[in-house]
Amino acid sequence: MNREEFNRKNLVELIDKMSEEDKNKFYEASVNGDDNKRNALAKKYGYAYIPYIGDLFDKSLSDDIVKLKLNFFDKIKDEFKELPGKDDVRECDIPIDNYKDLIEEVRNRENYFNSNNNSIQMAEAFLGGDITILIKSAVIMDIIGCMQLKKYLTRLYSKAILNAAFSNIAMAQAKSDLISEDRSKAKKGKTNRHHDSALKIAMNTWDKYPNASLAGMTEEIHAHLRSKWNDTPTAETIKSWLKKSNLYPDAKPKNRDFKLIINEEG
Repeated sequence: MNREEFNRKNLVELIDKMSEEDKNKFYEASVNGDDNKRNALAKKYGYAYIPYIGDLFDKSLSDDIVKLKLNFFDKIKDEFKELPGKDDVRECDIPIDNYKDLIEEVRNRENYFNSNNNSIQMAEAFLGGDITILIKSAVIMDIIGCMQLKKYLTRLYSKAILNAAFSNIAMAQAKSDLISEDRSKAKKGKTNRHHDSALKIAMNTWDKYPNASLAGMTEEIHAHLRSKWNDTPTAETIKSWLKKSNLYPDAKPKNRDFKLIINEEG
């Protein structure tokens, strides 16, 4: 058994042993690049060290990680069982003319949404604030009987969830392809010395801020590298690296409201 096979075996065994809550924490720590939190969880189950997940991205393991991510999206979807299978059917049992009970139900639901409930935290961590706001709004519209508005909200968040899921799958595959390509180029001695650092920063930052624009990412990475090195490549060169990497998430709307995620080695 070679090193990659050994690492993969350990990762699969670890995930199988974990509780659902720890799986959620482990996945979130992996996405955010939080090695300390991830390794602490590994030690809890008798694993002294689990290497950075990027080191494990061979083609086959990439598929396993994609499946793991999809399981989380399914889990999040199950947490909102109040929402109907048909977006034009009212699920709330309270009669529409029972105003007092409707108001009380809306307030109770709002308190639940604002609580520290694990399912709410998980949804916001993996789907993002915008999608969870749409879901919460659709639930409230169902309670008060605004079915047309509920239908629009349901379709919006359903589309957003699918986009988020496939964006994560694309990101996983892009990481796999990126690592293979970089290793190949490194052997040939053709990789600019700042290339890997720039892409690693972009990858980690887009993992946390999928709506970060390409232009904004380019400028921030260029400014960061320029503050440290005299031989920093031009912004256009960095932009071309980002475009070719396929790391750019298909998330909208784009903005510049983000901070670079920079590990010490990045």
